Amino acid sequence: MFRYLIFISLLFFGCTPIEAEEEIDYWNKANENWEVALAFEDLVFDTEVVDTFTLDDELYFVEKQGYIWKEDGELVFDLRNKIDEPEYHHENGLQSVEVTKDAKGFFLSYTEVGGFVTVSYFDFWNGESEEYILRVERDGDVHAGGGLILDKDILFASFGDGYFCTLGLEDCTWAQDNSNYRGTVSRIDLVSGSVDILGYGFRHPWRFEKIGKKLVVFDTGQTSWEEINIIDLDEELGNYGWPYYEGNEFSAEFTGVEGFLGFEPELQNYTPPNYFYPIYDKGNCAIIGGPYKEGNIYFGDFCSGRIWKYGLESIPELILENKLSYLTHLFFIEDSLFVSASIGNGRYGIYEVVRD
Repeated sequence: MFRYLIFISLLFFGCTPIEAEEEIDYWNKANENWEVALAFEDLVFDTEVVDTFTLDDELYFVEKQGYIWKEDGELVFDLRNKIDEPEYHHENGLQSVEVTKDAKGFFLSYTEVGGFVTVSYFDFWNGESEEYILRVERDGDVHAGGGLILDKDILFASFGDGYFCTLGLEDCTWAQDNSNYRGTVSRIDLVSGSVDILGYGFRHPWRFEKIGKKLVVFDTGQTSWEEINIIDLDEELGNYGWPYYEGNEFSAEFTGVEGFLGFEPELQNYTPPNYFYPIYDKGNCAIIGGPYKEGNIYFGDFCSGRIWKYGLESIPELILENKLSYLTHLFFIEDSLFVSASIGNGRYGIYEVVRD
């Protein structure tokens, strides 16, 4: 009936950025044992759930193909006719939801038929009530971005670069052009309608989190590193490097390619990531940001199913090793950590992560 995928944010803002040559133990195992147990056993999802929210003490699941479900299985919203068909493990579909403070409606980010990443407002539960907020063009079915955070009259939104950047693409540097919103995290003033870019040079910033005057941005890498980046809202506009940089190294795929990206370019306002871990090492492939709880960030990896907790000023501790696959979302209900991951046969369930 349903499937559950959320790529949530990881809060990492108290540390000095690590250096590329620094020896890092990426697999630092915590001194405690954690296990998983299937929870919400009646909930089985057919396409990824990209968000959850609570309304009137009821939990809602936002499914990638365009559905919103109540915890009891009631379908309350259907946007499938507006959404690019999600392909298995691809990035089309409904991306994120933020409920308004008066609980009369919600903002959605989704990939719209016709080649847009679209941010819109809807009344509950009226699919015909759409009011466009911002539409950003893209060229393919990857790197939509799609994160949303509502803070009073400000809506923060993230957008990917819009295509898979490969050698030979002449316009592979959209994320370096801050005259458009591709590859950015941006701020939308819902009163004036103005849109300001807060950071650019991102590849696929699918999730981010606001902590005080900082945004913690999780950017999925391509060939080398998964990144955690910090946008300081009190600082000048930052350039986070993609596609020239991945991690805090020049991109392994493009460095020194004459006539394409040039030779180790000097980037204005380049800001290296605060933390990064290697792609394709030990089965990893994509960072899945998660919630902040009692001084720790919890995050995982989509392919390996690993889960870490991170105390902001220390090396992340690995709390779960290869117990899951296709991990797509981490969230807390009170003091309990839950994740969505594969239950086999192309379907997803929800697991509780508990100390053994």
